[in-house]
Amino acid sequence: MVAYLKMETLSLQEQIKQIKLAFRKVERSSRLQWLFEHYPITAKDYYIAYFLIASDTWNKSQRRAILEYYLQTIPHASEQYYLKLLKVIPLAEFIEVIDRIKMKLNDADLDLLNYYLNPILRERGYII
Repeated sequence: MVAYLKMETLSLQEQIKQIKLAFRKVERSSRLQWLFEHYPITAKDYYIAYFLIASDTWNKSQRRAILEYYLQTIPHASEQYYLKLLKVIPLAEFIEVIDRIKMKLNDADLDLLNYYLNPILRERGYII
C-alpha cells in the first residue's frame, strides 16, 4: 500500500522490507491506526500486516486490538500468521482472544484452527 514504491518490480520479501521502512517512519502513537487503515482485513494484501505487527512492540491495549481485529478472519490457512502474532503477543493474551472467537466458528473452521494451533500450543506447553 506504499504507493510511491514500484512494488510490482520487487520480490515479496523486498516489498515487505520497503513497507517496514515506511511503517517505522509513522509516529509510534499512530502506528496501530495506520496499520488498520493500510491493511484492513478486507484488503487482498492484509497478510502484510502480520509482518509489520511482528516487527514492532505493542502495549497491552494495542495487542488486544490487533488480535480482535486480525483474528476476525480465522481460521488462517497457515500457521505462520499465528506465529508472527505470538512473536510479540504473550500466549495468555492470545489464548484469551482465541477462546472467545472459537465459540463462533463452525465445525470445519474449528477443525482447521485446531490443526494449525494445536502444534504451536503444544510446543509452548499449553496443551499436554
